Amino acid sequence: AQVQAVGDEAFAVAPIASGPFAVQEFIPDSELLLVRNENYSTNLPLVENKGPVHLTEMLVREIPEEMTMTAELEAGTIDVLENAPAATIDRLRNNPEITVIESRQPGIIGLVANLNQPFFADLQVRQAIAKAVNRDELVKVVIGAVPVHAFITQGMVAYSAEMESYGQELHTHDIAAAQALMAEAGWTDSDGDGIVEKDGTPFAVELLISTNAADQEQAGQVLQSQLKEIGIDIQIVKQDTNLLWELKGAGEFDLGFEVYGWPDPDILSLVFGAPWWNSSKYDNPEMVEQLTAARYILDAEERTAAYAAIQKTLLDDVVEVTLWQRTRYLAVRNSVQGLVTNGAHVLLNDVTIEE
Repeated sequence: AQVQAVGDEAFAVAPIASGPFAVQEFIPDSELLLVRNENYSTNLPLVENKGPVHLTEMLVREIPEEMTMTAELEAGTIDVLENAPAATIDRLRNNPEITVIESRQPGIIGLVANLNQPFFADLQVRQAIAKAVNRDELVKVVIGAVPVHAFITQGMVAYSAEMESYGQELHTHDIAAAQALMAEAGWTDSDGDGIVEKDGTPFAVELLISTNAADQEQAGQVLQSQLKEIGIDIQIVKQDTNLLWELKGAGEFDLGFEVYGWPDPDILSLVFGAPWWNSSKYDNPEMVEQLTAARYILDAEERTAAYAAIQKTLLDDVVEVTLWQRTRYLAVRNSVQGLVTNGAHVLLNDVTIEE
């Protein structure tokens, strides 16, 4: 009713909240002032306080500069730093007034290709790319990164160590095998310039990266070098995050990074089923039906098995190349008592501030 009354744009900056806090004021790209929702209650087993939170208000600030956010936490002008920058973690750990909580962030960062782009429609080309990627080298330039080979990672429901091993064995790093696959697909370096061609067309593509994602920029340069070994010429193009999403959603790109983080594997229903997200443009109605069915399976073993079958399809078809899982750092001043985190969310139900 409120959306209909005020319209989408007004509701976007003044939404009705159903969680522990309500929106008092929102300044896009700057800050969000939240006040306690007196009607809130929960059955979450991780927290003791099931009713309204103890905090009367909370100011959420967006601070893009890593050194600035670190300095503000040290100075006490902020109390909790979510996704603390990995580059300053050792410094924060050495501060006796600060506690750093480390956990695996659910989800992946992967390399996604537009399958409607003729270069990537060929399965052998995608297999070659998967074998050309060296994750062990890649994670050296991304602080806190852990290599992953499947789509459901540690920290997520229905994680399967068997599928992680399957993905690793299926696409083992092997440049010679990757080069052979490219040749079988008809891509050869006929003029000796290091770039393969087919029917006179060189394999030259663009890799979109977000302007505010340092890990993507660093990893993109490594991928550029690794794929050059099999004759693929990659040009890195930086784009504003919002525009990047629009380009990927519209299928107006060659290569990009896939990023999703959610503790439940039902996120895959959006990643590969939602038209506004399905960046790869992977068209597999049967798998979408499997994803929909898996969301409603309550038995843990059955759910894991269902999602394992889905992952096998994604890996066999090389829909994306999974790369790494982030380590999530939460830095908290010791004056904040009662904070609970499950690796994906920060729960403030029991939080009090001790002066």
